[in-house]
Amino acid sequence: MPELSREPSAYIRSSPNKCNLGGVARTTLETIFVCEAANFDVVLVETVGVGQAEHAIVNMVDCMILLIPPGSGDEWQGIKKGIAEVADIIGITKYDTHLKQDAIRVKTDYLSAIKYVRRKSAHWTPRIVLTSSATNFGIEDLWKCLLEFKEVALTKGELFSKRESQLRLWFWTHLKENMLDILLSKSEFKRKLNELESRVVKGLMTPGQASDILIEEFMQRIIK
Repeated sequence: MPELSREPSAYIRSSPNKCNLGGVARTTLETIFVCEAANFDVVLVETVGVGQAEHAIVNMVDCMILLIPPGSGDEWQGIKKGIAEVADIIGITKYDTHLKQDAIRVKTDYLSAIKYVRRKSAHWTPRIVLTSSATNFGIEDLWKCLLEFKEVALTKGELFSKRESQLRLWFWTHLKENMLDILLSKSEFKRKLNELESRVVKGLMTPGQASDILIEEFMQRIIK
């Protein structure tokens, strides 16, 4: 990062995820669009870390790289949580000094693990690369994997079909979130929501029943 921050052709923008699941901010996708419009040919999105159900980043990038630091316990968490299933490239970091053997072991573990995970693409098998930011080992190999991934995705027609699916998903995601925000901004609706929520928590009503009541009242108001 110190080297990248001094690079005149690079632009770095940090943004808080504001408790959003997926390790990214709600406006990350729009930020990517802005960077593309500004003619940045490579856009790297670094997450705060993702778990089993937090894969929002997968639905906004062309290629997902999973970085695993050896000797921290994260390597086993990654296999257990199934995060390897959504990774296109896996980079084993800190392949230097006393961690070299640990990095090799993690690579071996993931080579075995990805044999049993469901592949995202019919034309691409995830690559695993040993890397070290301290010595620059494997950085060129990682970049070559990215270029190879891009070539395969383009020639097989997967890149643009993936982007279309992503845009469709985010359209509906933002629509649902914005509609909910509008409803919550209405004081009368919010009072009713709190009342139903209390009844659900006390076991007097199921979550499905409560949501049906809210939707019915909302529809009646629209019809009126």
